[in-house]
Amino acid sequence: MRPRIWLVATLASIAGAASAVAGANALVDIYGVFRATPGRRLVPYGEERVAKYLLSARYVPENFNAVLIGSSVSANWNTGKLGAFRVYNESINGANIVEEGALLDSALSRPGIRLVLFVAHPYLTDSHDFKTVELSRKTYWGAFGSDYLRGAYTDWLRVRFGHMQLTSDEFGTDNFEAPNELSPDLKRILRPGEDFAVDPQALQAYRETISSVRARHVQMVFIVPPLYEKLYAAKREAFRKYLEMLRTFLTPEDQLIDFTSGRYSGLRENGDNFTDGVHLRRSAADETMGMIDARLREWIALGQLRAE
Repeated sequence: MRPRIWLVATLASIAGAASAVAGANALVDIYGVFRATPGRRLVPYGEERVAKYLLSARYVPENFNAVLIGSSVSANWNTGKLGAFRVYNESINGANIVEEGALLDSALSRPGIRLVLFVAHPYLTDSHDFKTVELSRKTYWGAFGSDYLRGAYTDWLRVRFGHMQLTSDEFGTDNFEAPNELSPDLKRILRPGEDFAVDPQALQAYRETISSVRARHVQMVFIVPPLYEKLYAAKREAFRKYLEMLRTFLTPEDQLIDFTSGRYSGLRENGDNFTDGVHLRRSAADETMGMIDARLREWIALGQLRAE
């Protein structure tokens, strides 16, 4: 065979194989980016950051009208128990506001989301780096074929044949049991007697994310999560200063649920509600969801939030 013909044939074979792989991935559509998703129940298989980024492109805005933005502190909050809004939990273990902002941008790229619930916790503004992979439009095209997609199929098969349990549900809620000991980062952040360190780039990203949401006329509710009273007491002044700083980003149209206020002292004082003082046990997380839902319904009744 002549070299030129061989080269053309080889390139054609490669192109054909790549097209076949891309076509198969589009047909399976494990992340719901290639066809309509209403009524589908998709879960984040594979690398969670990539999975939720891709799910947010279409599945989230087509099936939900609100999202929860947070880190591991809120990752096991079962948003499926909320009734005032249909909320997808975008929280990711170890995530900061830069990573969560990328997920939010993806979810807001098409109409559907009417409310953003921001978990106001110093972990989100402690760093600004992408922990595993930079989430961008390039990640989207990886849905046609990538190492991350191969990992997702591996997890899907392991779950299907009973070798692995689902780590998240169709609402994005993580099924993990919260850790029994604080991570090194949380130990550092919650060290008594110190104000919270705030990464300037992360704070700027937080400000820009909020401005982007506001520009789209999407409603916002900020949630200061609960933590065990003994931990909170040692950082009371630091939390006051941190919340005071975040309040400068808020307008009268924004709502706030502060679980460090006296209204929720009973939740904080019961140490059994927490596994490590920060992460809620599943039963306590469900109780917290009930409290959040009650406040959302209250604001809807008062005309301070629009459900539809």
